[in-house]
Amino acid sequence: ATRTAERLVAASLVRRGDGDRFELHDLIRAFGMARAQDEDAPAGRKAALSRLLDYYAFATATAMDHYAPRTRSHRPHVPDPGLPVPPLTGREPAGAWLDAERANLVGAGVHGVASGHAGLLSRLLFRYLQTAGYIREALALHTSATESADPVARGHALTSLAATHSQVGRYEVATQHADQALACFRAAGDRTGECRVLGTLGAIASWNGDFLRSAEVLGETLTLARELRDRVGERTALTNLGYVYGRLGWYAEALEIHGKALAIDQETGDLSDTGRTLLNIGDTHLRSGSHEQACAHFRRATAIAERAGDRDLHVEALLCLADASLELGDPGHARTTHECALAIAAELGSLHAAARAHTGLARALTALGEREQARQHWLAAREHHRELGLPEPAEITEGAGRSVTAGG
Repeated sequence: ATRTAERLVAASLVRRGDGDRFELHDLIRAFGMARAQDEDAPAGRKAALSRLLDYYAFATATAMDHYAPRTRSHRPHVPDPGLPVPPLTGREPAGAWLDAERANLVGAGVHGVASGHAGLLSRLLFRYLQTAGYIREALALHTSATESADPVARGHALTSLAATHSQVGRYEVATQHADQALACFRAAGDRTGECRVLGTLGAIASWNGDFLRSAEVLGETLTLARELRDRVGERTALTNLGYVYGRLGWYAEALEIHGKALAIDQETGDLSDTGRTLLNIGDTHLRSGSHEQACAHFRRATAIAERAGDRDLHVEALLCLADASLELGDPGHARTTHECALAIAAELGSLHAAARAHTGLARALTALGEREQARQHWLAAREHHRELGLPEPAEITEGAGRSVTAGG
């Protein structure tokens, strides 16, 4: 196969891509498409497309089993189509393959609604797109999958779409999608799907500041997950519920719940999950006044995020670490850490994370006596809240007002 590829390169029919990959020249691709349209029967073209989509689905499932092994039980089984796939053993090779094929996989999903491949690839790729922060691709794929004829596939696509919108702070839209997903799952009698979307609804409520509602929904999620013996759902409900308890000031209860979640994380060995639990433990310590313990947990979460390549976790950990540094009286460290978080937020396109980073930078710069620079960040935070359709926190209004007064 390698010798054949080399001959095609020498003949200028294909060109080398990244690594060991080859790709068609644009003119050759256009010529091939035209010939196929003119000479191949529709049934033959359809069969070839089905083989390609089946290959992508199976290879993606194989890669995801190594990229996120803990959530394997939450992904659909894909039969082996009998086509060779590259060696994907281990998280790094699997992640590299997903990175290289990302555009093809999303494109296959977008164009595979009728065949069911959109819903399949949406479920398979959810965790990868979420942790790597590929928001645009996730929205395109999950939106296409919501057109699936199967109500369960549609419910999962709507749940993934809700989670993606909430990832960038669009909570009202996220809640609407999650409510639609819940209706799909209940109509289909799919309790596993119902458990997943209830957890998503509980998380959205917490991110939107409705902690009592979140605690209620997450409690329901936890009960259902345990009834279903769903360890993945149980762990997610526990860590989210612990976070909410911490926000409600129930610190002892929060730490107890986080301990249970961390035990499951250690059992499964999932780095991203461990990082998020450590982040939530740190948040509880920060709110209870144990700032040094909070910083220690945030540093561990940051290191894990970098190791796992989880950019969503990374930006959250940096934001929390910066806030804790300011509480400990180190505005210089808070400033540089928030700047790192802001850069990642910009790459992710997360207005919510960017708003938090600008707010944190404004606080740190104010503490450093740099009020005019602080003003620019207060104003940027205000603008992001308006773009998100969120009410402007009093701190931003007051901070911008003080900065204007100080600046003359």
